[in-house]
Amino acid sequence: DVIGVAMDLTLRVMYFSKNGVWINGSNPEMGVGGFAMGGISGTIFHPAVTISGSDTRTSNFGSIRFFYLVPRGFQSGVYQ
Repeated sequence: DVIGVAMDLTLRVMYFSKNGVWINGSNPEMGVGGFAMGGISGTIFHPAVTISGSDTRTSNFGSIRFFYLVPRGFQSGVYQ
């Protein structure tokens, strides 16, 4: 499976997708749904992933082409 994350740092909302489908009918391009980032301040974020057993993961922060399209209005990669 491919898990996608889109973060709107202006509205403080995160969106998640699985295999290119946004979860719970959310739509980052339209600003619909998503999960509020309440209680979080600043603009520096450190991702964390939990896996178990024989699970594996590969992270892509924009250094190579994404498997699915980046939502319109969002940028790929890590910024400082």
